[in-house]
Amino acid sequence: MCSILLRDFLYHRSAACILVDRAFRVRDIVDETGLLGAGGAGGYGASLFQLLPELEGSEAPLLEVMDGKAERWQIEWVNRTDAQGEITYLRLTSLPYRNEHGNGDGLVLIVEDVTDLGRTQQALIQSRNEVRLAQEALARRNLDLAAANAEVRRLSDLKTTFVSMAVHELRNPLAIIRAYVSVLQDGSADSLDQRQRESLEIIKRTTERLNELAVNLLDVTRLETGHMELILQPLDLGALLASVARTARPSFDAAHQELVIDLGDALPPAMCDELRATQIFANLLSNAHKYTRAGGRVEVQLRLDDAAGDLEVTIADTGVGIPLADQPKLFDRFFRASNAAETGASGAGMGLYITRSLVELHGGRIWFESQPGSGTIFHVTFPAVEPDPSWIDGETESS
Repeated sequence: MCSILLRDFLYHRSAACILVDRAFRVRDIVDETGLLGAGGAGGYGASLFQLLPELEGSEAPLLEVMDGKAERWQIEWVNRTDAQGEITYLRLTSLPYRNEHGNGDGLVLIVEDVTDLGRTQQALIQSRNEVRLAQEALARRNLDLAAANAEVRRLSDLKTTFVSMAVHELRNPLAIIRAYVSVLQDGSADSLDQRQRESLEIIKRTTERLNELAVNLLDVTRLETGHMELILQPLDLGALLASVARTARPSFDAAHQELVIDLGDALPPAMCDELRATQIFANLLSNAHKYTRAGGRVEVQLRLDDAAGDLEVTIADTGVGIPLADQPKLFDRFFRASNAAETGASGAGMGLYITRSLVELHGGRIWFESQPGSGTIFHVTFPAVEPDPSWIDGETESS
C-alpha cells in the first residue's frame, strides 16, 4: 500500500513505515534497512504492539490521531540494543491514514533511526549533569571556604587582641623599670659604685630590648592581619633621614664607627608615613651598626631616580656581610643570618621582615647586595611626588 516514492524516502532516511488498521493490526510494512529486526519481515496481521512494544499503553493518543483529533503523536528517544550490544535510538511518529473516501482508516507509523542524534543528546545531558554536579560541589566548597575564612578571621582577630593585650601588659612594667633605672642613674650617680652602675646599665639595655621585641611583635601581628594603617603625606625625606641619623649617631660614636650622610640637593618630597618611614630607616641603620665592627664605616645616600620617579635611599656598611646561603631568607620573619653572632648582635629576626613589609605598604621596593666579609648595601625606594606650592623646602643636614 506504501508507494515506491515513500519506500525510497524511507530507505534513504534509515526509517521504516508501518500501516495499521483501527484495531492496530499491521496491514503493510516498509523496512528496507531492517530497522524493525526480524519482526519487520513477517509482521503482517500481527499486533502493532508486538512490533513496537514501546507503544503499549498508548492507545488513547493513537486513537486521537486516527480520528483526526490530533495531527500527529510522537515519542522521542526510544532506545533498543542491537545485535552487537550497542544502544540505538528510534523516533516513533504516528500520522492519520485515510482511505480513498477521506475517512480515517488507520495509522501510518514512521520509525526513524536517530541513533547519532540520540547519542549526541545523551552526551549533552550527561555533560549538563556533570556541570550541574560540579556547580553544586563548587557551591558547597565555596560555603566551606567562606566558613573557613570566617573562622580564620575570627582567630586572626583573637590573635591580634591577645598580642595587643600581652604587649600592653608587658610594656607597662617595662616603662616603670626604665623610669626607676633612669632615676637611679641620674640622681644617685655619685653614691653608686662601678659594679652598681654596670648593673643598672645592663637592666636598662635589657628592658630596652624587651620593649623593642614587644613593639616588633605587635607590628608583625598587625602586618599579618592587615591592621597596619599608614598616614601618607608628602615629606622631606632628607630631613627625616637626618633626624634618624642624629638619634643613631651616639651609638656609632661609642663603637668608633664612621657615619656619613649624603642627602643630595633640591629633591622632591616623598609620599610616606612619617612614623613608619622613621622606623624603616632606624631598623636599617641599627642593623648596619650592629653588624659592622668597631672602626667600620656606614654611608647613607639619598638620590632621585628620574626614570622610575622614586627617591632611593642607600645604606652601605663595611660589616660582616651576609652568607650566600642565607640571602634568599633574609626578609623572612624570625630569621637571623648564620654569622649574626660574630659581632655579638642581639635580635629576634623580625626587623627586616617588618622593614620590607612597611616599604611595600608604601608602594616602594627594598633589595640588597652583599658579600660575606665585605659588607652589605641596602636599597629602599619611596614614590616621589611633585612639590605642592604650600610645601616649603626644609633644610637638610649632612654630617
